[in-house]
Amino acid sequence: MRWRRAKFAEVAEIVTGSTPPKKDLDNYGPGVPWVKPPDLDAWEPITETAETLSPKGQRLARLLPEGAVMVCCIGSIGRVGIAGTTVATNQQINSLIFGQRINPRFGYYYCRHISQQFQTAARNAVVPILNKSNFSKIEIPLPPLSEQRRIVEILDQADALRKKRAEADA
Repeated sequence: MRWRRAKFAEVAEIVTGSTPPKKDLDNYGPGVPWVKPPDLDAWEPITETAETLSPKGQRLARLLPEGAVMVCCIGSIGRVGIAGTTVATNQQINSLIFGQRINPRFGYYYCRHISQQFQTAARNAVVPILNKSNFSKIEIPLPPLSEQRRIVEILDQADALRKKRAEADA
């Protein structure tokens, strides 16, 4: 079955992260997780990070809701994560806040699957960069939401098996 496709910009709000000034230490401290590229590519939703933004730092950042899909677009292009709580990201990360036509977990699994496409879309510079304009043109399939939920259930089951196998191997 072939599904209609849509550009990210047509089905999601795209948010580029930012870094509150480091010279003001009051921007950092207990608060929301501040996601950077090394925090991505974990299979679990991100709920904690080494650095957090204080309430002051949060006012200078772009906060993302739970379910936002985060993609590294500078340097380690194609690293992906999903927010398990309200988070903020640095400027190396573009995030997708999907609307009603895309299940966030479906969007997350899809983005994990197309890391090579992200790398191909990046400009080849000393440090590869996938700018927001090119990022927004990447397409995602649009199966019905019921089909998206079915796909997510299957992939979640596969992920649970992968975790059990890793535990058994350990």
